[in-house]
Amino acid sequence: MVDDNPPVRQALCEAFKREADFDVCGEAENGREGIDQANSLQPDVIVMDFSMPVLNGLEAVRLLNALMPRVVVHQNLPRTEKAVNPCPCVLELLTCS
Repeated sequence: MVDDNPPVRQALCEAFKREADFDVCGEAENGREGIDQANSLQPDVIVMDFSMPVLNGLEAVRLLNALMPRVVVHQNLPRTEKAVNPCPCVLELLTCS
């Protein structure tokens, strides 16, 4: 779970923990930490915010796609970005309001 907003990150973690098919194995507050956690933990799915400090979500997804092409990444993109997102690995898994 990668998001620079602690309450949002916590809420998403709690939502996934309630689901029997998911285990939250790590958290990060920026794209660089997310990549480090992903390399260390080897998750099957990564939920990542778009706008974060240090390394934004779009750049982090591009790097993750090159490093770990089998990992599914869900990225919370602004509505205007969804249509132009160049990363084929981004998959909508959640509906965020």
